[in-house]
Amino acid sequence: MLMNYKSVLFFLGILQGLVAQDPAPPAIYDFEKDEVYLTTRQMWMDQLEEKLTVAGLDSLTAWASLHKDWETVLDYAPQAFTRSPTAQRFYQWGGAAGFQSLAVARIFALPYVEKMKEGFKKAYALDPQNKFILTALIETYSVLPGLIGGNITYAQEKAAELAAIDPIEGAFAKGYIAEVEQQKSMAKLHYQKAFDLFKAQNSTREMYLEKARREWLYEMGSVAARFEMEYEVGSQLLHHYLALYSKKDTVPLAWVYYRLGQLSLLEANPQEALAYLEKAKKLNPKLEGLAATLKEAKP
Repeated sequence: MLMNYKSVLFFLGILQGLVAQDPAPPAIYDFEKDEVYLTTRQMWMDQLEEKLTVAGLDSLTAWASLHKDWETVLDYAPQAFTRSPTAQRFYQWGGAAGFQSLAVARIFALPYVEKMKEGFKKAYALDPQNKFILTALIETYSVLPGLIGGNITYAQEKAAELAAIDPIEGAFAKGYIAEVEQQKSMAKLHYQKAFDLFKAQNSTREMYLEKARREWLYEMGSVAARFEMEYEVGSQLLHHYLALYSKKDTVPLAWVYYRLGQLSLLEANPQEALAYLEKAKKLNPKLEGLAATLKEAKP
């Protein structure tokens, strides 16, 4: 399960001056209207009432996570990690808490953010070389204000650890932190390094893509569009993301098409750009920046 933690923090109204960063909100799913989901969820709940097992708890929380039913994950995940603490269970719980903070009134959101931090820290203690967990810590602690636990130095330490495991992700994380710090030139240098490292792989590129974080693919495409750099690679990564898109993903599909449209415009292909932008408009006509970009694409 991959997270869009920055969106959680934007919602809480605690970010300052980050409008240059990608503003895509997390994807949502109306699971209350999905009878198959609800029936299966109830089946797992009934089975757990008869016999509580860790395997049953994992099945329920995995099903709930897939359908973005974060409250169910929060209710049942602690029962699983209390009996069998693993990094994945804490990570799942922390991520669910972050997303659930979006579903409640702001006055009630901060306790969920605290659970998010706790979940990620406990996951890291059990699996310190997991790049999904490291990324979650980097994004969370670089964006949170110091008054509620943010720590840029800690985020930079985790970015260095990530770079030792995956130099491409590490370079991207350093760019992300620089962008949070409003150091655009430095951010672009780090992002360029990430692109260069990715391009240098040649024969191993496809293998890397198979194992890459799903959201990293979108994030690199977004950087290409927003920083007007590496259009071809950015488009390639977005197409790879789009080809395998499913309800598991946390970036709204409209934003993927929007970024592809922007990159097509940068490549002086307005006809292709218009096709992507119209797809984005059909999915979300109020998407931020879409109207202006459509005007630019139309003859």
